[in-house]
Amino acid sequence: MARVKAEYFAEHAGVALAARRGLMTLRALSSRSRAMYDTLTLAELEEMAPPDVVDQQRQSL
Repeated sequence: MARVKAEYFAEHAGVALAARRGLMTLRALSSRSRAMYDTLTLAELEEMAPPDVVDQQRQSL
């Protein structure tokens, strides 16, 4: 159960990170992703998001 919860938060952190980097609009965020966008720093989002998502987004910039 903890693994599923961690994956859930990691997915939302990746989406919030993309919005923070300007790769998607704020309108596209779910309530959980929006909460993470509003409360967490870029570094915190990078730490929570899956490494493959972080690397892929860095290449897009």
